[in-house]
Amino acid sequence: MPLPMKTLREAAAALGMPENEIKAMVDMGKVRAIRKNGVLSFAPDELARIARQRKTIPESGKK
Repeated sequence: MPLPMKTLREAAAALGMPENEIKAMVDMGKVRAIRKNGVLSFAPDELARIARQRKTIPESGKK
């Protein structure tokens, strides 16, 4: 059974990122999301991928 999709708010909380930063990443095509009735939803595996990428960025590359 597939895991439930996460809302933008849930994704932001899980990743420790602001919602507008995640929206920007979606707009740039860096993050996959599903937009249904104007609401963004994220697959748990996509959130795990983002979390892994954020851990591999050196501190000097973070803003």
